[in-house]
Amino acid sequence: MTDCAVADETDWCGAYRLVRRPASNEESVLELQQQLHEKDMKLTDIRLEALSSAHQLEQLRDTMNHMKVGFHLRSFAFLFDFTL
Repeated sequence: MTDCAVADETDWCGAYRLVRRPASNEESVLELQQQLHEKDMKLTDIRLEALSSAHQLEQLRDTMNHMKVGFHLRSFAFLFDFTL
């Protein structure tokens, strides 16, 4: 038998390394898939947060518009001495 430290790909140690290589590739693929999943989850959280913020902003704009309309109606009523 040869020493695996000096073995090339033609002996049994090299063949063992070739057989093991896909396993490490599979581990790398699994690790990359896990990282992708984690980043995808973070991205989803960020998107949900942005959607929520946009909704809050829209509600604030609606509130401001209603306040402006109310202010204008009161101003109009005051100018023409209407009672609201």
